[in-house]
Amino acid sequence: MEPVLQDYDADLIIISAGYDANQLDPNGRQCLTMAGYRALGESLRRMTSGSKLLLVQEGGYAETYTAYCAHGLLEGIIGTDQLLEDPFGLGHYPDQTEAEASAMVAAVLYGVRGHLQLQEGKGLGVQMRPPVAML
Repeated sequence: MEPVLQDYDADLIIISAGYDANQLDPNGRQCLTMAGYRALGESLRRMTSGSKLLLVQEGGYAETYTAYCAHGLLEGIIGTDQLLEDPFGLGHYPDQTEAEASAMVAAVLYGVRGHLQLQEGKGLGVQMRPPVAML
């Protein structure tokens, strides 16, 4: 997407900023943490450099955690250090142990590692490793 945005050289970019991919959302449950939204914000900052950016919030049904994820996204867009600690850390499904949840998240990150363009030293807080058999 970055080359297309750079070639188009838009004056204004409108982003539909949904948060239902967060780890606590009852509908999405896609395990995205505050750090993940911060990384997305950093990518947006890089890709939209020189353009005005308008974020329109939609989606996100874990009322409390949605606010934290929006904060993480804005930290990334603005380019600040982490200003607010994630109160939920790495969440997991209620029927999973923390080790099982961590293994699942690590496997997903390993699978998409080529698509993540994180700044040096700014990971998602989870070690990426090949998938292991789920119990």
